[in-house]
Amino acid sequence: MSLAVMALTWGLATVALREALTSQTQTQRDRDVKRALQAADAGAETAIYRLNLLQPLSQQCITVTAGQLAVSVVQADGWCAPQTEDLGDGVSYVSRASTGVALHVNGQALVERKVVSTGIANGVRRRILTRITAATGEPVFPYGYAGVSLAALDIGNNVSIAGGLGSNGNVQLKNSAHVCGDTTPGPGKALTIQNSAGVCAGYSTSPTTTSFNLQPVQLTKEEQKQAPARAHALARAKD
Repeated sequence: MSLAVMALTWGLATVALREALTSQTQTQRDRDVKRALQAADAGAETAIYRLNLLQPLSQQCITVTAGQLAVSVVQADGWCAPQTEDLGDGVSYVSRASTGVALHVNGQALVERKVVSTGIANGVRRRILTRITAATGEPVFPYGYAGVSLAALDIGNNVSIAGGLGSNGNVQLKNSAHVCGDTTPGPGKALTIQNSAGVCAGYSTSPTTTSFNLQPVQLTKEEQKQAPARAHALARAKD
């Protein structure tokens, strides 16, 4: 009986130990998956920051040489040379940017690049792909649009818009709001119409396939000084 009890106890302990080891391994892998994805995000954001910082030509790339940023030529496959960075603690990323491709969408002349970034954490890999666009200045604002937003739009009351209305998010028209122009939600987004709102006949309401691009506004020194006060006043108004 004693030997039987000991054998049973040992068997249960072995099962418990095996389950504990399996759980620990799975937990570590889940942790590495999250870290790899975060590293991939970091690689993509770093590539975009460097492109914005140096603003190379369409056939040029940004590379790191001896710790310094430099402009180089796109490789024969249409992609920049891989850029690798060690983030420490067994985590790193490898990112590549493509050559710039000229686009004419939404009434804008844009240059589009793709950025592929692979995050690595203790052998676990996760890869992301992002597309970025930059306006060439011809023209800066979308032709034929009276209003464009990078965020979702919620238009209500008795608003009447003579011209197009574009957004990189969803567009909602409600109450008596009317738009006489192309009403364009963002990629994969939708237009919602409620109450007696509507879009004049003959205008498109299909979502765009490429996001609208609005370049950052360069503030004057006086506007930069007033910006914190304006933000504070706006926050109080919202409260």
